[in-house]
Amino acid sequence: MDPRHSVTDWRTWVSGITPKSMKKAIDFEDAQKLVTQIIKNKIVVGHDLKHDLDSLCLNHPKYLTRDTSKHPPFRHKYSAGKTPSLKKLTKEILHQDIQTGQHSSVQDAKATMLIYQTDRLEFERLAKIHYS
Repeated sequence: MDPRHSVTDWRTWVSGITPKSMKKAIDFEDAQKLVTQIIKNKIVVGHDLKHDLDSLCLNHPKYLTRDTSKHPPFRHKYSAGKTPSLKKLTKEILHQDIQTGQHSSVQDAKATMLIYQTDRLEFERLAKIHYS
């Protein structure tokens, strides 16, 4: 937990996280260092990655990110140019329902990776165009 801020709303109904579940969590700085080490020089696949990176006060090179919420073909086809939700993309592309109650970060991550894989060549083609 980030010691610089107190949690005022755990949003347990969505996140499944409770104050009790955080008692065994590693501290913010350790989490930040660990994630930094894991993603260094790696392609990171995620959905709306900015929020995850911002909450850890991290930056990651754009040429090494593959964000399913920003992928132009998905934005055009599934949300009229706007940001599609992970729930919508999972329903439309994978024909699966997720986030019907508490969110599961594991389920969300698996769905995101499967969605990325359905259009991996286009993700990589666009990354090559934009960042080479």
